[in-house]
Amino acid sequence: MIQTVTGPIEPQESGEVLIHEHIVCVSPTFSRVFGEAWFPREKVIEAAATQLQRLNVKYHVGLFVDATPPCLGRDIRLLEAISQRSGVRIVASSGLYFYPEFGLDRLPPELFADYFAAECADGIEGTSIRPGILKCAAEGNASLAGVEVMGRVQKLTGLPLFAHSRASQETGCAMLDIFERCGADLDRIVIGHAGDSGTADYARKLLQRGCLVSIDRLFRGGTERKAAILAELLAEGYEDRLFLSHDFTCYPIKACEKAHSQQNPAELDGLCCIYDEVLPALRNHGVTEKQIRKLLQDNPRRLLRNHLQ
Repeated sequence: MIQTVTGPIEPQESGEVLIHEHIVCVSPTFSRVFGEAWFPREKVIEAAATQLQRLNVKYHVGLFVDATPPCLGRDIRLLEAISQRSGVRIVASSGLYFYPEFGLDRLPPELFADYFAAECADGIEGTSIRPGILKCAAEGNASLAGVEVMGRVQKLTGLPLFAHSRASQETGCAMLDIFERCGADLDRIVIGHAGDSGTADYARKLLQRGCLVSIDRLFRGGTERKAAILAELLAEGYEDRLFLSHDFTCYPIKACEKAHSQQNPAELDGLCCIYDEVLPALRNHGVTEKQIRKLLQDNPRRLLRNHLQ
């Protein structure tokens, strides 16, 4: 089964899957202190639901993985409302982004990990909604503090883990060192943003160590180079270990009430970029329909399937 915010589903119910996206990425402090003046809840729900409905109708995407941990503003009831309104299932994340908040770096990693393992088992913030994926991130050596925590949580829960990396510093390699020390399952760990290096070398180095890799941050007008990287890796036989997504935010910070964005967030179509630009580019590189199905259906379904229900 795959755990979503509206309950578990069978993998074959998912339709196509976007493995790394965001409804919102916001300061949880600003959200708590300034509330509706910061992000108006109903507008966020309406804008995100409209985008997901469009994605479902045009391209049959039925599962959206929200890679937003608590420190990036995860709101589990918001995700539930958007899923119910749009008809698209949403997977919620548990975990950390960069380093822990003030004072938390003084706690032993095993204690910290227990809190995340508990919400994975019992539900998020007093609800029965359980996360279906974990998240951590590293931008440099100074931000590796939370990686050990989430490596421990992965071992405790068996959940898949998406790890944000900085390709220019190859932080994915340092994270894999930590995950190996923690005893985490590398076959359940996706190192993200591996196409940002501009070549296939970084992604290949990661894949050779036994983890999974995501080619993402696919935004309009900048997809050809990453499509070429993905095609190169597919040709080398890595088709079962690769993922494809946008890392798009449905309701960006610039759309908050005080920013007075001129564009209606409901009209944003960044979630369609893979279908409008990337897939045609992949086909031009000789990528087969079977390989595309693995990227958007088979691989994410296998990753998200929780054998410990």
